[in-house]
Amino acid sequence: MYPQLAHGRNLLRGAARYIRDYHPNVLLKLLDCACFYKQEDFNDFDGVITCVDDAKLGSIDPNYPLICLGKEIKGQAPYDLQVRHELIGELAAELLLDLGVVTFAYYDGSRMFRKSCSLRSDHRLLAYKKKITESISPLINSHFEVHRPGDFESLRAWISKLVKPAGIFAYNDLGALLVSEACEREGIQIPNEVSIVGVDNDRLLCVLNQPHITSIDSRAESIGYEGMHLLLERIRYPGLPHDLNNSMTPKAYRRESTGTSSCEHAVVRPCLDLIEKLPVDELTPTLLAEKSNISLRKLEAAFRKNTDKTIQDTIISERVRRAKRLLRDTNKSFEQIAESLDQVVGNLRKQFKRFTEMNPQQYREVFHGKRNWSVQNPVSDRNSNQLSVCILSGLMHQAAREVLFGVELYINSHEDVRIALNDGTPSSGPSLGLKKSRQTFFESYDGFLVLPNASIPAELLANKPVVCLDHSRDAPMSLTVGIDNQYVGALAAKHFLFKGYRCFAYCEFFGADTDLDNSIVDTRKKDRYIGYKNELLDQGISEETIHRKVYKDLNDLANWLKQLPKHTAILAFSDQLAVFITIACSRMGISVPGDIAVLGVDNDELFNQLARPSISSIDVDFKAIGYTAMESLVDMIQGKMKPPFGTISFLPRFIAEKKSTCQVATDNQALHRAIQFMQENLESPISSKEIAEASNISRRAMEYEFKGTLNTSPKAYLESMRINEIQRLLILSDYTVGEIAEIVGFNNSNYLTRVFKARIGVKPLDFRRARAGIK
Repeated sequence: MYPQLAHGRNLLRGAARYIRDYHPNVLLKLLDCACFYKQEDFNDFDGVITCVDDAKLGSIDPNYPLICLGKEIKGQAPYDLQVRHELIGELAAELLLDLGVVTFAYYDGSRMFRKSCSLRSDHRLLAYKKKITESISPLINSHFEVHRPGDFESLRAWISKLVKPAGIFAYNDLGALLVSEACEREGIQIPNEVSIVGVDNDRLLCVLNQPHITSIDSRAESIGYEGMHLLLERIRYPGLPHDLNNSMTPKAYRRESTGTSSCEHAVVRPCLDLIEKLPVDELTPTLLAEKSNISLRKLEAAFRKNTDKTIQDTIISERVRRAKRLLRDTNKSFEQIAESLDQVVGNLRKQFKRFTEMNPQQYREVFHGKRNWSVQNPVSDRNSNQLSVCILSGLMHQAAREVLFGVELYINSHEDVRIALNDGTPSSGPSLGLKKSRQTFFESYDGFLVLPNASIPAELLANKPVVCLDHSRDAPMSLTVGIDNQYVGALAAKHFLFKGYRCFAYCEFFGADTDLDNSIVDTRKKDRYIGYKNELLDQGISEETIHRKVYKDLNDLANWLKQLPKHTAILAFSDQLAVFITIACSRMGISVPGDIAVLGVDNDELFNQLARPSISSIDVDFKAIGYTAMESLVDMIQGKMKPPFGTISFLPRFIAEKKSTCQVATDNQALHRAIQFMQENLESPISSKEIAEASNISRRAMEYEFKGTLNTSPKAYLESMRINEIQRLLILSDYTVGEIAEIVGFNNSNYLTRVFKARIGVKPLDFRRARAGIK
């Protein structure tokens, strides 16, 4: 399965969660799904779990414990480990039926062109249409429309022609975002004219958009959870049937694109749910305050702040919603409807008019095909003062998603910017603007934020401000915001040298530094290697002891690792590659970190959960990069930044040390005991004598071992360990310098400040400010 994509990460999270909950001693190892595997490749494993879309498998023994997520497992005891596509379609239909639309539409764009994806789409579409046909009132003059993949202009034209009010069910959340963007371009109001439902409940995509997108959670994480449960049961009790729970039922998360508040406030959200469930004649602000165990004044303030509505208006809106449903589905008079809701007809009529902008009879005529839908204040164009920014990213890596979280933080505090997301990768489907309409599409934006994997012709970016994330482009008005990748390499080298290593290696994924027409320059791999190598050379390391490897597949990687000297320190380009290295080491009987130390980059929490041993990693604040990138782009658009724009570089924050680099480069157990004692007593004022006693050697012998292996004294090494911990606490915590001094065993804050400045070159608080993240 692809761990870079949201669906693949959710499957992995589910599998890892089951192991954590029930079998913490089970080792879960991540293999490269891009490689082809045969039976003998799994000899070292008790079982395999994979995704049916991504698996490249040869002939596998039918009795071997193999679980393929994404298909029904047949046999004596069949199991369905698929996303419930039919239930997703039915749920989308129920949402739009309840909302009230005359046109039910399905958008099939923004998905991969695979047979399996087409089948899933067909299952969702058929279930969606069937549910509508079975459930819709015969009184409603309804329409059903489908739009297959095409360019952005055809999507705009299709939406424009839909009979309103319309509800559009999109194959996934990215498709829902494209529908939202098309509505924006056509001046169509959401949800007054068009309501939108996506799939996956990818929160990042759903809340980055304005309005926030209603989405159906496909429960991929639960499928991974149940798949791992089934795999482990098959390993332990082959041939026996096993029960799966019902946690894989899809769930809808309603937001503004279907007229529902996406508020998640701890008090307001339960009140909103109560308002939808209780009889309308029982609903009062006082009742909600009592059930929330909060004063009415505080609850009213919370509603106004989090929903921009009063409690009473929220209750009235629910009354009107229920009256609408009865007007659409029945022939009851409005007087009868008011009576069934236990409301005074005159009051309800006034409320209906205020919230619907038409009287009850006019509303009913729309759904009976006797009147066209109209909105009182149609949107002809977006706010002239609002900037429109397009983010070009395929979201193929978690780092890209973290960058977008930073963009989201900026947008939440700046209402004058509107975001559109475009995948920018033709391989993933019908990207916006990559066909005949691309010139028109790109000209409609004020600026672009571009990630390295976005394939956009340079001429389309020639006249607009462009911020390139961790790469550069041949665009005259471009700024690069990214990581100081040479510093990343140098930081890794210093870390390994501190631990006494004298043999080194660097491993990277395959890929060119420039694209075919040289319009994109991505030197991340090269720069990390240059920084790594130069720091090592500066410290007197021979160039012959520095190795470089391009990853091809697991077997090739394992053979390369076998040739490396014992106590080699490897910097991997990313955490994912670091995980592959540890798996290849395990296959070859190489101990990590005993024989080889492995350090990744990104500090990806999911890979940290999966890897055994856990992966040490260089932490990068991608959220801060995303925030700064968006802030800089807005300044460029508004003329606050003038060309030439150059580069804004971020230093990595710290090394999150885990098991894969926790030892020093020696087989001397006394030295290992000494360092372990230091690590366990960082907060205590321990002496060299105490360290020697813990190591079971004399003080003189201990100092000799430290000097010979680590080229330093025990006291200096302990001080360095404390400085590293101080840096980590300055970045990750809000502790004062005095509190940190106490935590790491310094006498007082003044002494800590003197030592820190002597070692790092700046005072602790200056160090903290320079690496302050986005809160």
